[in-house]
Amino acid sequence: MSIHEPSPPPPVPAPARHGEGIAPGWAAAPWWLGALLGMAGVAALLVLWRNEPSGQLYYPRCLLYVATGLQCPGCGILRSTHALMNGRWGDAWRLNPLWVSLLPWMGWGVVAGILRGMGLRAWQPWARPWAIGVVAGLGMAYAVVRNVPTLLGAP
Repeated sequence: MSIHEPSPPPPVPAPARHGEGIAPGWAAAPWWLGALLGMAGVAALLVLWRNEPSGQLYYPRCLLYVATGLQCPGCGILRSTHALMNGRWGDAWRLNPLWVSLLPWMGWGVVAGILRGMGLRAWQPWARPWAIGVVAGLGMAYAVVRNVPTLLGAP
């Protein structure tokens, strides 16, 4: 190649495939896997809606609570979700206020993920690293605050 010859043009990138760049592991997943997981989630919610979690053998127990008597940040989520699905908002808040507060944010995260999977643009609440840190910090603080009476020996 001489000094006076023009350089070759840069290579043209291949067009993006549907779903490319959203989540490397899920982009290759077949559509029916998402449909199957969605149906399983709906079935689980229907069971939770119809059956009170307290006293049922097929609902999981919190191992931390069983072993120590201390409540983790997730204690009460099943009962709170059951109360929400049956219109008992006050009971749901009493059982786990952190869960009730985070549900709209997490719901939008799911909707945004579905929209992005369809090729549409949507703001994702989990897209910033600080967002996950804030939620983790709230969970840790909530775990301490909800157990203060137990740690102090109150009945």
